[in-house]
Amino acid sequence: MRPSLFTIKTLSGLWVCFCILAGIVSIQAMAIAQSSPVVKPQITYKLIGSEHNTWGYDIYIDGKLRIHQPSIPAVSGNDGFKTKHQCEIAIKLVTDKIKLGKMPPTVTVDELKKAGAI
Repeated sequence: MRPSLFTIKTLSGLWVCFCILAGIVSIQAMAIAQSSPVVKPQITYKLIGSEHNTWGYDIYIDGKLRIHQPSIPAVSGNDGFKTKHQCEIAIKLVTDKIKLGKMPPTVTVDELKKAGAI
């Protein structure tokens, strides 16, 4: 049995309405996603003295201590960084990873060497 011309037009019209509605919904969803504020955590740090006159750090996220690192990460032993500057380089590596959502923000010896922290 052949579908009537009325049925074909009705189905075609419904399909067009569905496509338009789907487009409107997706545009509104994109607008909501773009207008929603992204809350970035406030990340602060404090240099701390460590064994043998070396340096470590504490990292605070939204005012709460989240990382206490008195020694060089990924390196055996208890000594920290030789200089404050080296310690701050490591802190930047760690905080950059936190900002990217990487928790825990693991750093490797190679990353520390390439950055000039050790």
